[in-house]
Amino acid sequence: MSSCKIITFEKGKPSGEVVYPNSWGGAARIWDAMFNRYLNDDNEPHKTWLMLGASGISKLWVLADREDLPRCERAVHAATFDRALVRRENFADFANDLRAFVVDYPVVGKVCHLRAWADFVDTCEAEAIGFQATTVSDNLWYTYDEETDTTTPYDYNEQNEHLWVYEYIAQKQDGEQSQDPRRSR
Repeated sequence: MSSCKIITFEKGKPSGEVVYPNSWGGAARIWDAMFNRYLNDDNEPHKTWLMLGASGISKLWVLADREDLPRCERAVHAATFDRALVRRENFADFANDLRAFVVDYPVVGKVCHLRAWADFVDTCEAEAIGFQATTVSDNLWYTYDEETDTTTPYDYNEQNEHLWVYEYIAQKQDGEQSQDPRRSR
C-alpha cells in the first residue's frame, strides 16, 4: 500500500520524514474534497478528479488561486503541489488551516491524515516542511542522476523549483502572476 510523507528540512535540504500509511488520507483526500465541492457535475455522477484527464486536471489545481475560496482551503490545497513548502513561521497557520479543512470537509469511513499532520506540525522544529503525496511516485525532494548513479537531495537555498505555500497564496491574492508551480501535474 502506498504512503504519504511529511518531509522535514534543515539548512535547505530534506532532513527527515514522517510516514503516514495509505496515501488516500493525504493529498488525495484534499483533492477529492475540493473536486466534490467545486468541480463535481451532477450530470456525471461517477466522475472523480482521477478522471479529469490532462486537459481537465488543471481545473483542480487552479482552485488554490481562487480568491473567493477560504484561505484554509487554498493553503491546504497549495501544499499538495509539487515541491510546495511551508516555512516554520507559518507552521501555526498551517496546522490551524489543516484542522479547519477537516471541519469543513468531514469524512466518515475514509482515512484522513490531516489532523495527524496538524499535530505533527504543532511540535515540529524543522525550518520547513514539504510533502510527498504518494510513495508510488518519485520523491521530488531527491533527484536521481543516471550518469553518476547518485541521488541528490533538493536544496531550496540553491534551487528554485519549489514554492512557499503562504507566499504563493499571498501573491495570488494580490493579483501577482507567477510561474505555474504545477508543471508536472
